Amino acid sequence: MQAGGPGYERGFIEHWVHAVLFHEAPPWVFTLAYTAFALLVALA
Repeated sequence: MQAGGPGYERGFIEHWVHAVLFHEAPPWVFTLAYTAFALLVALA
């Protein structure tokens, strides 16, 4: 954002929480993350 430009559409905290919870990534990234997590659970 630049001075005089548009601000956040939502609140500041809502903007960043939304960015953390809803990722924009290719499907293979999620498949890899879920598989790695499943392997960690299986090992535990």
